[in-house]
Amino acid sequence: MNSWKSVFILGISLILVVGCGPARPDGIPPLFPATVTVQNAGSPIDAASVLLIVQGSPTGSWAVSGRTDANGVAVITTSQGEWSGNGAPEGEYIVYVLRNPTIHQEPLPPELADDSAAMDRHAAEYGRLLAAAPRIIPVILTCPSTSPLKLTVGTSGTATLVVDVSEHE
Repeated sequence: MNSWKSVFILGISLILVVGCGPARPDGIPPLFPATVTVQNAGSPIDAASVLLIVQGSPTGSWAVSGRTDANGVAVITTSQGEWSGNGAPEGEYIVYVLRNPTIHQEPLPPELADDSAAMDRHAAEYGRLLAAAPRIIPVILTCPSTSPLKLTVGTSGTATLVVDVSEHE
């Protein structure tokens, strides 16, 4: 009897795990593992967005991207709507990288939260601080039309790219 209970509990657990989350959309091709590492003179850059644009044949309505962790590594995922899966469809990609500098600005005092002029001044000051901050990623790497970065995703192994931004300044 205990084995039947175990099978029942296992079956319910599988239904709950498999049944959670959105279903894979129609038209998403098979995905293959890919990573992009972003660093500056060998030091990892965290919190960078890595975006991939497929070359050649047109893609569907899915996005291929990742975000770097503390080690500078972005595990690439493909997403459409609420669905996301690890890896990228097979193909040749242009890679570009985005990361805003970290800006410290004191928050707007609560007593000014309803003052639209104060909020406008606060937002304008943030814009000035952001514009004056040093760029973390060279401009050439921030746009798909100028980025020289390429990644080929194939059907075997993990596609990897290591980007050292200091080589593109």
